[in-house]
Amino acid sequence: MKTLQLISAGIRLIVTVFLASALLVGCSGRSAGFAAYKSGDYPTALREFRAEGGPDGDFAIGLMYYKGEGVKRDMREAASFFHRAADQGHAGAQNNLGLMHVQGSGVPMDYKEAVRWYRMAADQGYDKAQYNLGLLYARGDGVERNRREALHWLALSARQGNSCAMKQLKLMIEENR
Repeated sequence: MKTLQLISAGIRLIVTVFLASALLVGCSGRSAGFAAYKSGDYPTALREFRAEGGPDGDFAIGLMYYKGEGVKRDMREAASFFHRAADQGHAGAQNNLGLMHVQGSGVPMDYKEAVRWYRMAADQGYDKAQYNLGLLYARGDGVERNRREALHWLALSARQGNSCAMKQLKLMIEENR
């Protein structure tokens, strides 16, 4: 039971912290949009990201809408841009759509849909999605509860250095002793 409580708290924390702090993960650090964003010039960053287009630009714009940087905070608009990037294979956007479906933010709360998006990103080796997918298997949210699958995804994430996955693995192993 202790593990499930920690998992639940972990999901809430990951949703809040990841989306609030992860701007431009997976975007080119050399783009004009990135440079403008980094300097706090959000209007220019938004204009540059729109001009760049593609999955990285759409992902960055989605995060700006999520955070309300240079635009009015709008979860539906954020989800729309994440969706555009995710449909082009952007793992970070796929993960964020999963998080938004867990949270019910800008999209309906839907764990099965979250699993679908997480799996797309996790299959690309995206450690945060592997961690999030492992948590859903551990809890049985959107999928049948499956300890083996949970451990599998958490271990993949932990091997990439994800400290949250490492902690969760340790908890699950200790609880099973």
